[in-house]
Amino acid sequence: MKSRLLLIIAIAFTFYSCSTKQYITASFKSAVDKKLEFIIVRNDLSLIIPVGVYPDQKFIEKYVVRSQPAIARIDSLIYNELTKRGFTARIVNPGVLHLPGSNYIKYQDYWAWDFKKYMHVLKIYFYGPENEKKVLEAVSQGNKMGLHDYPNPKKQVPVLMEKALSY
Repeated sequence: MKSRLLLIIAIAFTFYSCSTKQYITASFKSAVDKKLEFIIVRNDLSLIIPVGVYPDQKFIEKYVVRSQPAIARIDSLIYNELTKRGFTARIVNPGVLHLPGSNYIKYQDYWAWDFKKYMHVLKIYFYGPENEKKVLEAVSQGNKMGLHDYPNPKKQVPVLMEKALSY
């Protein structure tokens, strides 16, 4: 009986440990105006962190060892999530000037390697229409103990967008 209970606790701990967390990390006085168009700024670079390092998203910039061409089309996934929910959206190239009256979305993905590539952290930044200031930051954080469920954008973007748009 005791060994069965320990096995159940170990299995529950493993599943909990492997899970990727999604949350809103920043909110400011201004808000995203859901009546306006969303402009998604394409990101051409994915950032890579070393093997065996599982930093917290707050400090991840310190661990970046290199960048490489974008691993995934996260802009397209964000676009699909917005249009699926009835919002107007478009994707623009980096460097396009902020147009008044539009919400802007930028993102950064951080990848590591553990038998295959996985996205350790994804940050999606929302900028308001009136002052070009960041109003919301949605984050997907992989497990910091080395146990993970191989998070990827196809799994994380829908959850992050749901949390951000219902915030």
